[in-house]
Amino acid sequence: MNNLKIAKIFYMIAEYLEMEEDPFRPQAYKKAAFTLENMEED
Repeated sequence: MNNLKIAKIFYMIAEYLEMEEDPFRPQAYKKAAFTLENMEED
């Protein structure tokens, strides 16, 4: 898997956690996804 695919999965997990009304974990997944998207190496 490359970083963009993993980032997409992390964004989906964040969306699910937001539906569960978890205030902190979605932010962590979004931050990790953003970091993966902006990495130069796969």
